Amino acid sequence: LLLITERLSPTSFARSCLYLGENILNFAEDELENPEEAKREQFEAVLAIANLALTYGGFGENEILAEVRQGENDLREFKSSFFLDINKQTKEDAISFQIIKTIAAFLNSKGGTLYVGVSDDCQIVGVDSEISLFFKGSLDKYKLAVKEKIKTHFNGFYDLIEWQGKEVLNKTVLKVSVAKAGRPVFVTDKGKEHFFVRTNPATEALEGSRLVDYLG
Repeated sequence: LLLITERLSPTSFARSCLYLGENILNFAEDELENPEEAKREQFEAVLAIANLALTYGGFGENEILAEVRQGENDLREFKSSFFLDINKQTKEDAISFQIIKTIAAFLNSKGGTLYVGVSDDCQIVGVDSEISLFFKGSLDKYKLAVKEKIKTHFNGFYDLIEWQGKEVLNKTVLKVSVAKAGRPVFVTDKGKEHFFVRTNPATEALEGSRLVDYLG
């Protein structure tokens, strides 16, 4: 239950299982005919369960790492943070709008996945710094702020966007999955509407005749 509610990491869960495998029969040692054999069998059984749990629990990590190693393309984008200007160490709307642009571009194209907490050079940097700085270390508060930002810009397309925090290399990465909208999605910044699309592997704004041709 702790594992699936993300209160215990897969690594910690596996280590706990191994510890139980080594010690669970100590309490009944006096009642066993062959305590050492029973301990060995129990250890092997719990070890198998732990390895299975580790494999299952680490699947999301491995999947993300495999994706990251392939770099960015028209369906995949990396951002180091959602709110944090890494150079200034301040919360900046301009940083968040880069995320919004990417989500809009995915909605207007073929969909895609945005990994927040991954640098342009494919390094796992995590979003833990901005969680600590702006949300008192609470992942739940961070995800709530992400939710509000997404709802503000994509209220009519909210059901096409999913996000979840994943532990990768002991760092928190926000995985944002975006489906294709099927109809034009505009976003507003400073009173002006913008239309973004993915052009491998970047986000591009379309205006004028290019926008008309794209929508046509």
